[in-house]
Amino acid sequence: MTYYSRSAVVSAERLFGRHTRCFVASADKPVPGSVFKPDTFIKDAWPEAAEDAVIDYRDESRHLQRIKEAFCGDDSFNGKYPEYHGGGRVKIERHFGGGGEGDGEVAEDTSMSILSTSICEQLDRHPQRKRPPLRVHKRICTKGIGKPLKFANSGLEIICILADAMECHWEIYQRCGILHRDISTNNILFSGSGSRVKGMLVDFDHAICKKDKDMVRNFERTGTLPFMSINNLEGGKIEHSLLDDWESLIYIICWIGTYGWRRQDTAVKEPDIPERRIVSKPTEPGGGKSQRSVRANEEKAIGSS
Repeated sequence: MTYYSRSAVVSAERLFGRHTRCFVASADKPVPGSVFKPDTFIKDAWPEAAEDAVIDYRDESRHLQRIKEAFCGDDSFNGKYPEYHGGGRVKIERHFGGGGEGDGEVAEDTSMSILSTSICEQLDRHPQRKRPPLRVHKRICTKGIGKPLKFANSGLEIICILADAMECHWEIYQRCGILHRDISTNNILFSGSGSRVKGMLVDFDHAICKKDKDMVRNFERTGTLPFMSINNLEGGKIEHSLLDDWESLIYIICWIGTYGWRRQDTAVKEPDIPERRIVSKPTEPGGGKSQRSVRANEEKAIGSS
């Protein structure tokens, strides 16, 4: 599948790390003079990964595939999570020149292939240095393009967006057993406006699945620094749980309340959406919704019929 994009909406600012770049794209080849209408989001990054793809339990493509299958047929959550359309490890054709052994072979694009085996072996033998973690070049294609929180029109929209995102967070955990582990202002987007505003939870780079938690380091410090839970910041021996992600939501609200959310060139607009009430659903005996499940329900303004 070929996609076309005009520019990166997120550019890699550092040489090291994940080197994440993001693009909005379209499968339709742009015609000169026409309006470009992207409908696809492409993420290109170098996350840490297991060498064997079969046991790469933190693979974002794997998580998004599970989420897509779990929400198939449930239109009530459309637009609240990135709909997976493909992706995986990037493979490249190697050319060393001279037509020698290995020239022209197709292999995965990894940090190991860049450093070469000999350099890694030298690092392994060095008494004070160690081999850097393996990073694998991956691309993910999803449908649904969201806008950052800084484009929201009102505080009421912000609350509705956060409620939608965390409702989706809870449902993903209930249906798929996937814990996000990086709730932050950058990972909550939205679409629409006014009465049609809808929050979207994105970026499952740090996510783990409950059934795979014994296969990954669940005590590692993950997340975005200003929004990490106290237990996460202190590097405690209590494994990351739902409560850590909900604690991150509290810090998001504190952050927005302190610093605001708007771009400097965005004019303040009066909210044009009906009042919405955030309802905390108590736990029902034998199952049901968690007392920390947050739902946003549209209600008619007081006095309206």
